[in-house]
Amino acid sequence: MARTTFSGPVRVGKAQKTSDAEFAGAVSLVATAYMADPTAATTTELRRGSSATGNSSKAVILPAGAIITNIEAEADATGGTNPTFDLGFIEIKSSGATSDTDGIIDDGDADAGHTVFNFSTATVGNDFGFVMSADFPVKITGGVGASAATGGNINLRIHYHVYDSSFGTDGSAS
Repeated sequence: MARTTFSGPVRVGKAQKTSDAEFAGAVSLVATAYMADPTAATTTELRRGSSATGNSSKAVILPAGAIITNIEAEADATGGTNPTFDLGFIEIKSSGATSDTDGIIDDGDADAGHTVFNFSTATVGNDFGFVMSADFPVKITGGVGASAATGGNINLRIHYHVYDSSFGTDGSAS
């Protein structure tokens, strides 16, 4: 599989050849993650991949400026009465890191099977759809909500884009 890294904004048409560049907007990206233990503390880092691919030791890290817009979940927690889970984030910086352990999902249904969280979902947190940290990357965290499960796991596909503060006006079209 090809992998490409670039830092410039994505444009359409003949954007590089005109004085009024057309700006395509942000590219949507998807991070695959899982919560291995929905009974853990909400500060527990999610892991990359899925529970089916084994126990990864790599944290899910989104870049500075990331905005989560959609989450698909296979919520397969077990036990408990109406178990719930929280998703949040912790900034990666040496001191004074901002965090919000239920800012992405606040008491999502942990045993609902396939579930989609978006702007119209009642249980999305107050950071869903907003920049979590403009200056630092963030680790995605998750764990038990208000009603505890007793086991299982939760697989996630986190859809996000990175806010472009230049709005495509970085001067490359001039």
